[in-house]
Amino acid sequence: MPSAETPKSYKSPVRKLMRFFEKSHNRWKAKHHQVKQELKRCQNRVAQGVSRAEALEAEVVRLRAREQALVREVEVLKTQAVARAVMPQERAGGFPVLRGAPGGRGCCGSAITD
Repeated sequence: MPSAETPKSYKSPVRKLMRFFEKSHNRWKAKHHQVKQELKRCQNRVAQGVSRAEALEAEVVRLRAREQALVREVEVLKTQAVARAVMPQERAGGFPVLRGAPGGRGCCGSAITD
């Protein structure tokens, strides 16, 4: 191993060595910047993927809550529809209420109220 005191002697002229070392350094530097850019791109994609996944999970939770609310609403509407179907018969003493012409008028022009 050469010591720091003795300079390394090259057989090639210094001007050629300088050009070679400069080119080598420039190639290394370009490769380094390319790898650094690729790393940054990958980090950004991962960050976007994580944030997108979190956003999608939140959307799924919101949609599931909305689905449950709509299911409850459908059940309420079904029970109301059944109650309305049974109610007119109960009010008329077991007989269905007669419906008149469109516009809510029964026989003799009287208004029907539910």
